Amino acid sequence: MKLTAPRSVDVATAVVVGALAVAVGMVCGLAIIDGVVSLVLLTAATLTPRRVRYVVALGACAIVVMALVRGGSTTLGLCVASASTAAAAALVGRPRGRRIVLANLVVLGVLLVALEVGLRLSSASAGSSGYQSIELYRQGRDDGPDEVAAPIVTYDGALRRTVDQPVTAPRRILLFGGSTTLCAEVDDAGTWPSILQRLLGGAASRWRVENHGVSAMTAANRAEALRSVPDLGPADVVLFFVGVNDAGASFTQRENPAVVVREIPRLGTLIQRLSEHSRIADGVFRLLVFGGVRTSADARREAVESFRDALAAADAAATAVGARFVPVLQPHLFTRATPSDYEQGLAALYSPALGDAVEAIYPGLWDAMRRYPAAIDARAAMDGLTRSPYLDWHHVDERGNTAIAQFVWERLEWD
Repeated sequence: MKLTAPRSVDVATAVVVGALAVAVGMVCGLAIIDGVVSLVLLTAATLTPRRVRYVVALGACAIVVMALVRGGSTTLGLCVASASTAAAAALVGRPRGRRIVLANLVVLGVLLVALEVGLRLSSASAGSSGYQSIELYRQGRDDGPDEVAAPIVTYDGALRRTVDQPVTAPRRILLFGGSTTLCAEVDDAGTWPSILQRLLGGAASRWRVENHGVSAMTAANRAEALRSVPDLGPADVVLFFVGVNDAGASFTQRENPAVVVREIPRLGTLIQRLSEHSRIADGVFRLLVFGGVRTSADARREAVESFRDALAAADAAATAVGARFVPVLQPHLFTRATPSDYEQGLAALYSPALGDAVEAIYPGLWDAMRRYPAAIDARAAMDGLTRSPYLDWHHVDERGNTAIAQFVWERLEWD
């Protein structure tokens, strides 16, 4: 079998088209390994005898099929790109191979122009050219939160310190939550558990406030942590500060696209500059920065059912020893009744799908909480603040923590 040696321009064409396929896979956050293996096979196809070339190209197509089967519709972009590359590479070495590849690239260019025109006619710009990081956005505003450059975070054993806590007290309230209860963004004295302790009388209080906050905790994690408290008793109140992390269980957010910008910042800067002139680049930039948020009615239903089960388990654990169970639905950026200019700008730094996903599940979470007589709906806790307390879409400064503590203090029965 005679070896067909392609010209260097043919090999270069196959490599370039294959690299474009891999780039499409990276931008879409898809199975990058499939694109890489396909590229290797397709490049090798240009250096083999004609019959073997077809076998190798078919192998690359098989990888595309496997990617489709494994990843479903999420790999569609990579499959289309890899399939096009397979067809192009199979033709490289033929007299008209380069013309066919060129024709396909022209078609791709026409389609991109059509897409650009369609996007300009059907949607407004996402404003990617004006995007900046949340940290830079906060620095340029005087109507946002008070930031602590280096917060003092102290632990007493496994728990975040509650300042002004009495050494001993006849009553105790255990606060279980995620990062918004841990409050690592503020000093020990600025956490809402510490502020609640002061509202109850500080070191002279009959109540001892304990901060059991752990970052990323869902209601299910908190129920498990509650069962591990050895001395829980009838003098205790168990408060679950819930909502944000439990809403997160109802959607998935792909991080792969954002990794591209973090690893290749110049690429992000280039696409951001292009977004000023191209609606396609505008959309690609937002995809790269925010990733992809996906949710569904089934995902929300499963998340609410899991949430309901976790609350029931926590209530049962508290009731079994005579303690009182109090679930509190926490506020976040998207629950503000009248968002300020700062908050509208902050919300614009997130994918619109994030706010939609969180708002879609919150009514279901509250519906699961309403069966508990002591449940508190704290979604409006921040509405009395003129200047925004939000550092991001759910963490707040000390003023926000004060609003939460005040809201809870006014609504709980302190017997």
